[in-house]
Amino acid sequence: MSETFHYKGVLKIVAKYEGENLSEQCQRLLGERDLPSYYDRYEDYFLDEYYQKFTIQKGNIYRIEKEAIDPYSDFFTANIVTGEDINFEVRYFNGTLDFNGAIEEAIRNMKKNNINKFMNGEGGNNI
Repeated sequence: MSETFHYKGVLKIVAKYEGENLSEQCQRLLGERDLPSYYDRYEDYFLDEYYQKFTIQKGNIYRIEKEAIDPYSDFFTANIVTGEDINFEVRYFNGTLDFNGAIEEAIRNMKKNNINKFMNGEGGNNI
């Protein structure tokens, strides 16, 4: 059964070790487990193991801190708070999107809003 979900929270970037790539970071955070044969990449294994606890966006892992809010209609917002952390609020119907898809849409909207602010002379350099 499909449901509507509404979450508000922050994505906190997870620091990589120096010289560590995304695949190595995922493997480390998984506890150096071997990659199961039904996965092609550590990133996919990591996302399945930690669904709604972590997300991968633009090659970075973010820890998800969220609260559930009473759901009614779809919307997707995000903004950069400090350095690399991103506040978000998403409300979506899970018959058309999953949590990671909703986060991606919120980040796309954040970029569009910042471009519009920049074009209107309001700053908006958090793209």
